[in-house]
Amino acid sequence: MAPDAELAAKEIAEETAKLAAIKAKMTEEQKAQVIEQAAALQARQQQEDDP
Repeated sequence: MAPDAELAAKEIAEETAKLAAIKAKMTEEQKAQVIEQAAALQARQQQEDDP
């Protein structure tokens, strides 16, 4: 059995297509909400943890 040298590229292409389909179905309001949530998550992750 030999490893598939193109497996990673295939998986990335499949994921990209799946995410593009999801994004195409989203409204502008939903897209904005995802962006806000991502920014809030990033800000929270950059905060120092409580002792």
